[in-house]
Amino acid sequence: MLIEIGCGRETTRADLKDGAVRIGGGKGDEVRIAGLPPSLVTLRIEGERLTVTSTETLSIGRSMFPSHVPRLVIPGELVRLTASVTVKQVAAPRRKKGTATVMRDLMSGTCAIEQTQAPTLTVLTGPDAGNVIPLAFEQLLIGRGDDCALQIRDKSVSRRHARLTLRETKAIIEDLRGANGTYLNGHAVRRRATLSPGDVIELGQTVLRFDAPQLEGAKKASPEPPSVVVDRALVATLTATPKLRPFRWLPLACAGAAVAVVFGVAAVLSALA
Repeated sequence: MLIEIGCGRETTRADLKDGAVRIGGGKGDEVRIAGLPPSLVTLRIEGERLTVTSTETLSIGRSMFPSHVPRLVIPGELVRLTASVTVKQVAAPRRKKGTATVMRDLMSGTCAIEQTQAPTLTVLTGPDAGNVIPLAFEQLLIGRGDDCALQIRDKSVSRRHARLTLRETKAIIEDLRGANGTYLNGHAVRRRATLSPGDVIELGQTVLRFDAPQLEGAKKASPEPPSVVVDRALVATLTATPKLRPFRWLPLACAGAAVAVVFGVAAVLSALA
């Protein structure tokens, strides 16, 4: 597995074999970096799967992660050991697959995390760590109950804990008032929140990562050019608000009003006669 270690402005890549690799400042650490506590982080490599366990709370991806809990790390996700020291798995080039191909691979158990273009939830902690759930439906109920589309084997998760909704180019996570709450990137979801690719969702002791390649590459549609080109000067002339000059027309208006009054009085006198 290709690992990239950043130290200040310098980066070093190492191709590590399967097994456990300790990173820290101790003499017995396989990767020794001055200034780090001994055996600060243990990387467990199993093929293309990387699990990180730390003796201290670390920043992983977009949120803080507690110590002594094994956590699956997605390729390209940044593990920050200190303000200047980082570790990440170098992501392999993404192979694009259609929905039908992804579903076939899922059934055969050969689908890798980075291969699907559909929105997914990846389980990062617990006995189901590494499982990738493609989001093929508009709504997904998450919890411990039997009626949940995504059933989580975690006693700290409520039977109906959260609901994920896909709406065209939006993904929304909704907290269903579970006992231990729902957290997005370390912040409590009061009611609902919009998800972005790479966001981390915490339900009890379970951590999920939301990925949506099609949202990641989505671009705002640019307006179509006009079919007719109009002279800007002409547009300004046509759309300009006319300026009224009341004083120039005031005498004429007064004269017209006087004539109208005279004719009105004459008409009344003729009728009385």
